[in-house]
Amino acid sequence: IDAFFSPEAAVVASNRSAETYVAVLNVKSQPRNAAANRPPVDLVMVIDVRGSVTGEELWMLKRSMQVVISSLGSADRLSVVAFSGGSKRLFPLRRMTRCGQTAARRVVDALASVELRREGTPARNDALKKAAKVLEDRRQKNTVAKIILLTNSHEDHRLTTTRFTVPSLIFSHDDNEFAKRVGNLLSVAAQDFKLELKLASRSAQAEITAVYSLAKGFTDALSPDSVALGDLCAAEERELLVEFKVPAGTASRGSHHRFISVRCSHRDPFTQELVNSKERELIVPGPHTVRSCDLRIEQLRRRHVSARAVAESRKCVARNDVSGA
Repeated sequence: IDAFFSPEAAVVASNRSAETYVAVLNVKSQPRNAAANRPPVDLVMVIDVRGSVTGEELWMLKRSMQVVISSLGSADRLSVVAFSGGSKRLFPLRRMTRCGQTAARRVVDALASVELRREGTPARNDALKKAAKVLEDRRQKNTVAKIILLTNSHEDHRLTTTRFTVPSLIFSHDDNEFAKRVGNLLSVAAQDFKLELKLASRSAQAEITAVYSLAKGFTDALSPDSVALGDLCAAEERELLVEFKVPAGTASRGSHHRFISVRCSHRDPFTQELVNSKERELIVPGPHTVRSCDLRIEQLRRRHVSARAVAESRKCVARNDVSGA
């Protein structure tokens, strides 16, 4: 698993005594090795049948589900939840032996005849909660548990009441490319992945004041001492927005180089043993000034404003301060 800074950094605030700037730290796992084994998985597929009950989209959805089923082995287990106006569990968590795969294929083939009654709760959120409950109620557990949303639009979700992050897959004509994406999502490179960020001893004066996890659909404010990213799949990349506070007038000076020390830890998906990496140093890119008109820098500033706003809103919600949120 690699960690590196993007080349852009931007000053977002300054006064007489200090400047604040941000840079993007990327965390990326290696692509899946097709010849390598992976730990068995308990998988719940949440399938979006809104507007897809007839025609080409339904055919594509069924083809994509067949690819998912073919990607699972006899040690894996699969459950299926569908939603349109309402939501329903169509297939219980079952091992994908030959008989299990045949039963799952029958359910997928019958999707056109599924009628889901309308409910008050938004159907997608209700379907995701049902999927989480399938995994939470397990008596026997595989070491990896995943929920994947199969839809015609790309949107990732986080179930705030559980530990599950839900990636989305868009059903596709290209079976080979789709199978590759499924294989990467099922192959967990690291469980309970954490980063520890601190200034290196040779760094110019600075303070890490905040770390924000940036992902589609959600933003988290994290502690630099323990940046918890959960499970990392093969070929997955996460972005962290790191905020630094430095003495006024030193942020953009080339003579003031800043370095951070990065230490990683995770659980091995096979053995469940804790693995600690060696500490490594990364150089922090020098920022552009507040007056910079570069479009990439302006976009970085907007991401920082958005990340701070969402993080503050989450804090208000946690305090039951609805008006503040």
